[in-house]
Amino acid sequence: GLRDGGGAGGMRPRTLAAAAFGCGALAAAAAGAARDDRVLSNELAFLRDLPKIFRGKWEGPGLHPLNPGTLIDLVRCGPALESVEEFARAKLPWGCSSSIAVVDLDTGDHAFVNATEVFPAASTIKLPVLVALYEAVDRGHVSMAEALELREELLGAHSGGMQYRPLGTEFTVGETAHQMAAVSDNTATNMLIARLGGFETLNQQFKRWGMQDTVLRQKLPDLDGHNTTSARDLAYLLTLVDTGHILGLRSRDRLLLTMTECSNEAMLRSSVRPGAHVANKTGDIGFVVGDAGLVTTVKGRRYVAVGFARRPYNEEAGSRYLRSVFERAHDALDTQHPDAAVAAIEYPVVGTALYDEFVEAMRD
Repeated sequence: GLRDGGGAGGMRPRTLAAAAFGCGALAAAAAGAARDDRVLSNELAFLRDLPKIFRGKWEGPGLHPLNPGTLIDLVRCGPALESVEEFARAKLPWGCSSSIAVVDLDTGDHAFVNATEVFPAASTIKLPVLVALYEAVDRGHVSMAEALELREELLGAHSGGMQYRPLGTEFTVGETAHQMAAVSDNTATNMLIARLGGFETLNQQFKRWGMQDTVLRQKLPDLDGHNTTSARDLAYLLTLVDTGHILGLRSRDRLLLTMTECSNEAMLRSSVRPGAHVANKTGDIGFVVGDAGLVTTVKGRRYVAVGFARRPYNEEAGSRYLRSVFERAHDALDTQHPDAAVAAIEYPVVGTALYDEFVEAMRD
């Protein structure tokens, strides 16, 4: 899970939500500055335009379409993340191709390497499904306590244990979401896809969010890679989630809490220093490996990191490469937060009673 480190101080659960996951409005409240969740502060004003920027349709002066390698005036690649781009290009292993997107949520700096290239999504497709679930909860269309029945046509092999339970077994939506996020259970994913209306309904939802390359075509497991996404799409989605453009505060915090339970630590989770908080979803179908997540460093910096690597079948070179790129990004961004109030927040120690209190509060 999460790495240990930092002091918990005297924070209560709702303040811990901001500290653990870098949710902007709650962090501001913890610092004593009241802020509407959907109105960004001046230093984050560029985020208002991220939907147009990620879609490559920015209409402001002097800005350019978002193509691989293109630098945008407003969202820029600063010196620190330039080194990440250079590293990602220089260290790509023989026989591999990659797609990288790193966005500093505090400054707007970014590193994009082939970020618009469409890749097989593998289990990272579960990330937009999870976001769609929490949006449905926000709208009152789904309850986390609702029961879902295990049906034969929804069984998914290879990942997770729900496939081995007797047909007709009932799981709550909350239990099913946990299994999808924590152990990447394919049966759980198929159950949630069905509950949310199926492929076409979800694909329309992804397009409404502005995702161009994310398409569900096949139930899980998708070993041939028919379901697709891109590093840009997932970075865009995580940015919208973090800035409150899609989910309400409670659902956003619950989503990110669920994502902290991801059990695969081979890439993004192993790239950060002790004390950093990672909410992510990985994917691996043999010839492609990927990871997408939101990181909050011990110093309060927040960034999105997404990477895919196409590799020789089951070669560890792909995951090692992504881990090294994520390490370079973490080294570049693990610096003092530009907002002194946010930098002063003490981060909770995973495993302490206070952190456990926060987790229980968010699950109530």
